Order: sequence, then C-alpha cells, then structure tokens
Amino acid sequence: MKKGRMTLNALLKIFLIGNLVYALSMALFTQIVAGNAIVNQTARASQNVLDKYLQGINKATSEMETHIFQYLSSSQDVRLLQRDTDYFEQFSAEREITMFFFQFLSLHSLASGVTLIGNETTGPEDSVTASTQVVNYADISELNYQMEQIIRNDAYSKRDWFVITLDNGRNYIIRIIPSKHLHCCIWITMESIERSFIEFNFNEVSYFSFTDGNGHVLNEDPVYEQLDLRRFRYDQYVQINGKTDFGDFRVSLLLLEDTITQELQSIRFLVTVLIFVGLIFIPIAFILAKRFIYTPFSHIIQAMEEAAGGDLNTHIQAGGNLVEFRKVNTIFNTMIDEIKKIKIEAYENRIQEQKIKKHFLQSQIKSHFFLNCINNIYILAQDQDYPSIQRLSMCLAKYFRYIAANADHLVPLKNEIAHVENYIEIEKFRYPGRIKYFLEINDYEQESEPRIPTLMLHTFVENAIKYGQVNQKELHVTLTVHVDADSCELRIHDNGNGFPETTLGQLTERNEIHLSSLEGIGIQNIKNRLALIYHGKARIKFTNQDGADIRIWLPS
Repeated sequence: MKKGRMTLNALLKIFLIGNLVYALSMALFTQIVAGNAIVNQTARASQNVLDKYLQGINKATSEMETHIFQYLSSSQDVRLLQRDTDYFEQFSAEREITMFFFQFLSLHSLASGVTLIGNETTGPEDSVTASTQVVNYADISELNYQMEQIIRNDAYSKRDWFVITLDNGRNYIIRIIPSKHLHCCIWITMESIERSFIEFNFNEVSYFSFTDGNGHVLNEDPVYEQLDLRRFRYDQYVQINGKTDFGDFRVSLLLLEDTITQELQSIRFLVTVLIFVGLIFIPIAFILAKRFIYTPFSHIIQAMEEAAGGDLNTHIQAGGNLVEFRKVNTIFNTMIDEIKKIKIEAYENRIQEQKIKKHFLQSQIKSHFFLNCINNIYILAQDQDYPSIQRLSMCLAKYFRYIAANADHLVPLKNEIAHVENYIEIEKFRYPGRIKYFLEINDYEQESEPRIPTLMLHTFVENAIKYGQVNQKELHVTLTVHVDADSCELRIHDNGNGFPETTLGQLTERNEIHLSSLEGIGIQNIKNRLALIYHGKARIKFTNQDGADIRIWLPS
C-alpha cells in the first residue's frame, strides 16, 4: 500500500477499532455514572406514579362523597325514612336505598361498603348496608356497631375520612356524611387500597405503607413480609412519600437500591456484545430483512391502504419466502372476503330491521283502544265517579309514557310486567267484573334481571283479552315467569276458546313470516324481532290447553 492512500480493508479496520474503543469507553462511563442515574430516574418515575396514584384516589373519594351528597339531598326514599312512616313504606324505601348502594359500589370500585344509620328514635330500625363480597359478615357487624357508637357520641370528623380499627386488627377508612336524622357511612378496606395501588405497577420489591396521621401503618404489605430488612441498612433504600387530600393519611414507598441496579452489570456486558455482533451482522441483516420482511410487509401495507380507502376487491398474492407471510396473506384475503360478505349482510339486516320497526310502530296505532278509553272516561264523568276517572287517567298516562319511551329498546322484565298490570287495570274499566289476572313468578337475584323486547308480553295479553272473552264468562289471564342463570321462560295462558286450528297451524310454522298487512301484525312482529335480536336462539310455542297457551324461551 502506497503512502497517502487508504484501502477499503484498512478503512474497515479503523472503523471497527474505533467502534470497539468507543464501545469500551461507553461501557466504562456507564459503569461510573449509570448506577446513580438509574436510581435517580427510578425515584423520579416512582414519585410521578405515586403522585398520579394519589390524584386518582383523591378524585375517587371526592366523587364518592359528591355522589352520596347528591343522593341524600334528592332521594325521596331517604326523606321517607326521616319521617314516621308505616312498615310497608319503610321497607320499600330501605329496599330502594339498598339497590342504590349496590349501584354505587359497582360505579366506585375503591369503595368496599355503604351503610345508612339512623338515630335512636328516627330512621330505619336496622342499618341499611351494602358491601362487596370481600368483606365478611362479622366485620360488617362490628364495623356498624362502632360507627353507631361514634355517631351517637358525635366523635367523628365532619369533613375528612378517618380510621376505625376492629378487634381483629383490620383497619377501615370511614367517611360519615350526616343528613338530618340519618348518617351515611362509606368505608374502604385496606385490601381495596392495596388493590388500587397494585394497578399502578410499582417496583415489585418496593414496600408500600399506608399510614395515619400518627404514623401507624394501616396496611399489611405482602411484598414487605418477603423482605429481610435486617440484611440491609435504611440508607440502602430510596424513600418516596406522598399525602392524601381526603384525610390525614400518608403513603410511603421504599425501593431497594441493590435491586434497582443489580441488573446493570449484565446489561453493560450484553450491550457490549451486541455492539460487536452488530458490526458484523448489520449489513447481512439489512439485506435479509429487506428481502424477507420489508418487501412482504410493503405489499401487505399497500393492500391494507387500498382496503382502508374502500377497495374491498384488493388481494395479496398468497406466495412469499416465509411460511408466516404466506399465512398472513391468505388470512388477509379471507378477511377481505368476509368483510365484503358481512357488509352485504349488515346492509340487508338494516333494511329488514327498518321494515320491522316500521310495522312495529304501525302496530301500536290502535284507535279503537284510545276511543274506548275516552268513552269510558266520559261515562265515568257522567256518573261523577271522579276517583275512577283519576285512576283511569293515571293508568292511561303510564300506558302512553311506556309506549313512547320504549319503542325501540329492550326493557327490564319487571318494567314490562308492570306495564301489563297497568294495561289490565285499563281493560277492567272496559269489562268490569269479567277479567281476572294472575301473576306467578319465581324468586331470582335482582342482578340477574333479564331484558326482553318491549311490548312483547303486552301483545299476547292484549290478544288474550280481545279473543278470549266468550259466552260472557269470566276471563282468567295467567302470566307465569321463571328466570334462572341460563334462560328466561314466559307463559301466557287464558281460559278462552283458544286458537282456531287454521291460525294455530300458521303460528307453529317455522317459515319466514312476510309482513304484508296490519292484520295479525303483533304476533308476526314479535317472531321477527325475536329472530333478529337473539339470532334464532329464542323459541316460542303456541298450543291450546283449556284455552290459548303461549310459551316463550329467551336465552340469558
């Protein structure tokens, strides 16, 4: 090699030696300063996360207080409990308050329970309590007792949350909100505090403590129990602190420095090795990546962009150098074909749904029913039967309100049953002494309340009254409801003459029903709605058993 000239081989050697010197220098520099940098960065990051955590629980407690304040100030049920009411009104009010409490707990995951406590002379005879499943009955009983004593002695903070410790050592954070003669108590378990803390993914070996104003640790951190603090000095920990706004509580974290930096040496060595390996394999990897990854990816991206632009006829060639890309190409093409099919089906379903909705709304226009009701009101007015006029007017108002509010929705089963009972009351004005209604329903959890198509039961009950009255005999209409975890079974039965054989044969056919006219549109519409909503999983059966008998099975 002549002086003053540089060969590619020499240049490559200089480049490699220079990168090696640079890598070694960076490794040495990292060894000196990286430890402190990692510790400080971890501390700052943990402090930021802790601040966000405190903001979250501060906001959660504030929202809980606001929610309870609004409910206490606006709830008619709370007002009933503050007055001298009869047993039925008190029981109904307590049930509604309990339902609100469970809704409150489902909305506010930090809360573990809510209790409404009255004084010695006013309010519920027993406290009204709702809690999550993680709180046992013994703790609730003792907690309610201590809260009652605190309220009786007026020994609680009117503005902040405070701590109650049970005999078994468990700590609860309490907020008591007074409302005239009642006190609403919200309580939070330490498990709920720890669960909300774990969601923020702090360092897995950090010690988390939740303390009161006197420095007493309220929680038992399982991570802390696994550490042997006798092996370490306190100055080997990084301490992170924060304070809550909803009470005199503090949150502290201890992060072990050795744990933060223990992976530093192996990481340095790994980075150094990767630098040298990269100098060798980067060019080769670039060529291979371009051929086997970049080019197939560019084809996929191009096809996806075309599909996003609305071109569902685009496809990718199913070939390729890698098996995975061949599979991706095949799956993409299949997906495009399925999207086209689904789009067509969705368009057809939307047309069918609009058609059903149109006929459903038309089916509600029953002028003879409205005219008969107005005529009944006129007759009652002539007889000056004002209480009956008031009752009939209220029933009609509920009837119209229900139809107007629920024309396009699934409704809770109990709402539909209430509407049917209201409709029966109206019909009793038209046929006094000729209609009897019976409801048979099993006990089921309120959380399992099924939702059914609106006016479904109403349609069958209306048909029973319309066609079941024969020979002036008394008509019996029976609604039977059975709800379990997997399904809801409904039965409507009357003691009339039942379905004509021709009509019964048409009703039991499984062929598609075409809505060609408004005659008999109610049952037709229900069958179409059930098929559309439950995708063929709902069943309906029409029979004659000492009268018309209709059975409906709905999936949960």
